[in-house]
Amino acid sequence: MEKFKDIFTQTSKQEEELSKKDIKKLKLFEAIPQENQGGDCYEQALHYFQRDTGSTLVHGLVNGQGALEGILYNHAWCEKGSKIIDMTLPKDVQKSLDINLYYAIGGIQTTYKYNRKEAMEKLNEYGTYGPWEDKLISNKY
Repeated sequence: MEKFKDIFTQTSKQEEELSKKDIKKLKLFEAIPQENQGGDCYEQALHYFQRDTGSTLVHGLVNGQGALEGILYNHAWCEKGSKIIDMTLPKDVQKSLDINLYYAIGGIQTTYKYNRKEAMEKLNEYGTYGPWEDKLISNKY
């Protein structure tokens, strides 16, 4: 919880624009439902990506929160405009998180973004939902 406190006490314009609703959504990162903790983010992200032709598939490294604090782990999600679609989150926030907020809270610095052609090529090449990049493949989390 201290990480959230530190983020919200900063005075940059972006943090000042966060609404109470956004702050509530952030707290949900610590309460990911048990059924979404099975490590199927790559599969879920790809399935969503295949259904939503306007989205971009993203694989990246995320700084853990809560029990995963201090661990840099692999994760997959989709982006559409200024929103994040993360099917591993609770249903009420899966498709409504602001992209800047998501990146800030996750401390996301490394991402690999795929369009339809690239994703299908990688899927065929690796025979798996992901990860597909050496930096992610070599990460043990």
